[in-house]
Amino acid sequence: MVGKAQTSNQIKLPYDGPRLKPGRHFCHCQARIHGLVRNCLSCGRVTCTQEGSGPCFNCGNLVCTREERQILDENSKRSYELLQRLMSDNSSINPQKKDTTKSFSHLGSSFLQANEYKQKLLAADNNK
Repeated sequence: MVGKAQTSNQIKLPYDGPRLKPGRHFCHCQARIHGLVRNCLSCGRVTCTQEGSGPCFNCGNLVCTREERQILDENSKRSYELLQRLMSDNSSINPQKKDTTKSFSHLGSSFLQANEYKQKLLAADNNK
């Protein structure tokens, strides 16, 4: 039976995309293989659905979907519970970054300080 080609009785199923591992796992796909969650607003890292919502794997700041962000902006009990759930998985983030509990008000005040400094630099540049 050297000349006969072997046939298989296997049925090929349609490809439904890459399989996701359960839980949050570091992935290098940059949302090219898995779907996009969001970019980290602090470091810009692209987060895919395999990595999921939670602390950024690079810097530790919160990365979440638009829907989750809307819930967090409500400042309700539901938003507090969601924030606790998203930030509870600290095992997978960069261990060198310790402070992962920055509040949103801290980010707002940092933005205001940066904007004031920018205006000061622009005013100094115009005076030259």
